Amino acid sequence: APAARAATSCLRGKRLMMQGFCELREMTGWLHAAANCEGAPPSKDDVCHRRLTDKNNPFANHRNLSYCMEDLYSRQPYRATCASANMSLAFEWKSFMLSSRDEVFRQRVLAAAADGTPVTVVMNAGTHHFAKFHDHAVSSYFDAPDDFAWPQAWIDDFVLSTRRLLAAFAPATLPKNVCVLWKTMNIGPRQPVVAMQSAPPLSQVSQHGTDGSAAAASTAASAAQVHHPSARNGLHDWLNRISIALATEVGVGVVDLSDLTLSHPPTPRLPQPRPGMASPEGDIYHGYSAATLLPGFTKRVCEACAYAKTRAAGR
Repeated sequence: APAARAATSCLRGKRLMMQGFCELREMTGWLHAAANCEGAPPSKDDVCHRRLTDKNNPFANHRNLSYCMEDLYSRQPYRATCASANMSLAFEWKSFMLSSRDEVFRQRVLAAAADGTPVTVVMNAGTHHFAKFHDHAVSSYFDAPDDFAWPQAWIDDFVLSTRRLLAAFAPATLPKNVCVLWKTMNIGPRQPVVAMQSAPPLSQVSQHGTDGSAAAASTAASAAQVHHPSARNGLHDWLNRISIALATEVGVGVVDLSDLTLSHPPTPRLPQPRPGMASPEGDIYHGYSAATLLPGFTKRVCEACAYAKTRAAGR
């Protein structure tokens, strides 16, 4: 379709390599369709989800799933040639801000750039990062009580890991034909609060960080007000602001679609198979359409890389 061709036109002649979580996986699927790429797009129906998703308790293995997805895609990355669009597309899953698999991905970027072809790298993460901590509860992916104090040790780890990741992919460390961009997490509009009728799993998280610092005690769970962590001014919004600052510090460009996601409320989340998931904001991770996000994404990716190239030339 003309709209699909227009969405990928600025990527012609380039290799687009993406590393991120479900939001970038969905974007990869949209690009796969728009560019008429060969084969099948990356899918949630993978060996990790089949092996670790319990139909009676789908989120019971969320921590193991985060590790499994990184390992799976590092060993078997999605790759596709898109002949009609004269581009190639690659995707690897990223759960954590920093892991040993980042160096594997970096070496693949260098190999892709070795023949001089322009390579565009888009990375994102954040949602799954805190699953590495034993006290992390899966409900925090969906519902965060407004009075929950995120442990300082978690935030420290996020900042330090993000700084090290972005330093490894800074433009000064890569060939001139490689453009690296940081994609922020989707941020949706904040809706009126709801009161939890039962204790949310997140309220059972230890109120002490791994460094022993005390966090504010939660109010009674039955009265806790919750929001999606990706709602405006939620945790993910603030993590975005931190990551933007750290990316800018080392010259990594930023692709942010918050103006689009905030002006188009996401579709409601499907009924969950367990209680404690009651945020009113809908599915901010998956609840947007290609028509809403893909044209803006590709346009901003190409603009950010053009700006980076101009800046590097000293113009």
